[in-house]
Amino acid sequence: MRKASWVMMVLAMACCFVSSSAYAAYSIRQITNNSYSDIDPQINDNGYVTWMGYLGGDWQIFLYDGKTTIQLTHDAIGNQNPLINNKGHVVWEGWDGADSEIYFYDGTGITKITDNSNYDSNPAFNDNDWIVWRGWDGTDDEIFLYDGNNITKITDNTDIDMYPQINNKNEIVWQAWNGSNSSIFLYDGESIRQISTGPGWNVRPMINDNGWIVWLEGNGSSLWNVMLYNGSDIIQIGDNVHDPFDPRPALINNNNYVLWQGWDGQDEEIFLYDGTSVTNISDRPDLDLYPDINDKNQVVWQSWDVADFEYEILLYENGTITQITDTPYWEYYPKINNKGSIVWYGNDDEDYEIFLAVPKTSWGAAQVAQAEASTYGIMSQSTSFPVNYFFVLCIPIGLVLLWKALTRGTK
Repeated sequence: MRKASWVMMVLAMACCFVSSSAYAAYSIRQITNNSYSDIDPQINDNGYVTWMGYLGGDWQIFLYDGKTTIQLTHDAIGNQNPLINNKGHVVWEGWDGADSEIYFYDGTGITKITDNSNYDSNPAFNDNDWIVWRGWDGTDDEIFLYDGNNITKITDNTDIDMYPQINNKNEIVWQAWNGSNSSIFLYDGESIRQISTGPGWNVRPMINDNGWIVWLEGNGSSLWNVMLYNGSDIIQIGDNVHDPFDPRPALINNNNYVLWQGWDGQDEEIFLYDGTSVTNISDRPDLDLYPDINDKNQVVWQSWDVADFEYEILLYENGTITQITDTPYWEYYPKINNKGSIVWYGNDDEDYEIFLAVPKTSWGAAQVAQAEASTYGIMSQSTSFPVNYFFVLCIPIGLVLLWKALTRGTK
């Protein structure tokens, strides 16, 4: 009887420790597993993911709805730059054999929004399914808007208007080149006004649902200023961005936090402005690139792992950095939604595949079991000394106690 008690106690301890490791903060799932490359994933707040995959000699658009993957396009033309909103709808640009057009998937079918002899590109859209893009009008590039029923030409000038963004209040922001400098403009639904005031280059604006705008301003050096419009005033919050031509060199969330990748004098780091001050949140000797931020102020990025000679995915939350991946593969361009789920693409030693990390904090047992059945890499775990080392020491001690319990009756 005493022997059985010992065995049961040790087994219970072992199960407890194994569970604490298996049910870590995140479960990582490999969404794709095929013989072609899948890249540039985007994720919405419901965990739906869209991306582009190189299948049959052309880029196709795919959608994962949390359970199954749907191939949205099947044509022999190039499709690229898919985006997804919180309705699970997708917009992208595709070649129709003559020029590039804007396409929209509404959950049931695909609509060709533009159908003309001009080039249409750089689409963006919001949760109202309002779509904006850059289109050639026969003379220069202008900004166009589709409101679910009609297409409106927002700009009609001699400038080259490009890189539009739209928020959930249907406010539109873009940059315009007039031949000598580039400026930032805002359309509020009724009129257009110029936001930037500085001469030279003002590029790549982003707008949040509060109408706050962030963009880059050239300062005459190899680095660029980070500028913020708060609805009334313009302030400079940074001056260290290297690459203004990255698709999203500076980001702003709905808490008015601003995020960018910048030079610290040694290498590229991740910087966060919280409305009061700027913090170098990565502050590591490694190369930190391509950050993203959600409305919980969680930040993800790819970071160079010197020891393993590869990129891994890192998460910043409340002053703490957690390494999400630890694999022999390279991981790229993470995106994070407002529920903390993270998506990226990585090399599985054959081609690029799509990966999804989902936090388990609000999961039930069935969801955990499903995720664990398709786990990839190493889960994000606490790096505190007491937890990890207590776990490591208790496993061998538990095995010794188990052996003693099983052999006691033989002595």
